[in-house]
Amino acid sequence: MNQIRENKDNYVWTNAIDEMFRVCREIRIFPVVDLDANNAEVINNVIDCCKSKYYVETVKTNYEFQKGADKLLVIKKCETKEYIANLGINNNNL
Repeated sequence: MNQIRENKDNYVWTNAIDEMFRVCREIRIFPVVDLDANNAEVINNVIDCCKSKYYVETVKTNYEFQKGADKLLVIKKCETKEYIANLGINNNNL
C-alpha cells in the first residue's frame, strides 16, 4: 500500500511540475524538509524524476523557515536546441 501511495505522490508532483512549466521557466519549492527537519522523501523522488527533463538544484537560503529548513529546490527548464527542436519550434538564432 505504501508503494502505491508513493507512486501516486510522484505522479501528482511530476505532472504538476510539467504543467507549471507550460507558463514559467523556473519553479522553486520551499521548504524541502518535513516537520521534523528530515529530508522529505517525496522531494528526493521529485528530484530523481525531474533530473532527466529539467535542471535541478538545491540551494541554501538565508532564511530558515523552521529549524533545519534553509534549503529550496530550484527546477529550471532545459532550453537547449534539442529541447526546443522536440517542441517543434523553428528558431535559427539559437
